[in-house]
Amino acid sequence: MSKLIGSNYSKYPEPPAVKIVVVGPSGVGKTSISNRFVKDEFSGRVTATMGAAFSEKIFEYGNNKSIRMQIWDTAGQEKYRSIAKIYYQDAKIAILVYDVTNKSSFESMQAWAEEVRSTAPKGVVLAIVGNKIDLLGDVAS
Repeated sequence: MSKLIGSNYSKYPEPPAVKIVVVGPSGVGKTSISNRFVKDEFSGRVTATMGAAFSEKIFEYGNNKSIRMQIWDTAGQEKYRSIAKIYYQDAKIAILVYDVTNKSSFESMQAWAEEVRSTAPKGVVLAIVGNKIDLLGDVAS
């Protein structure tokens, strides 16, 4: 599929898409990670995601190659867990996020991985990301 770009209406092929889901417990910073990657923005105050939020970024690499990253930032609250499974379908990559200052969020990673694997296509790539490392100095030893 091609789309028209620019005033001269030259045809450029649309870059291939890869679906990425960002999952994990509520409050671990999934939205902050997504916003930093897509918009290069950070806000210390982010409202909880309801259901899922979609964003997209064209990532360029190599000799004029690009890929369209479709990022689904899923809600971590228990009441949205059944809905979130819908977003795992067709995902090529799942980023499991935990808060390095919250041990229980790390301990939940196995359950999140199992949930994604039970719904996502075979061969989905799982990456575990520890977030909020900047707050480690604030944690009592």
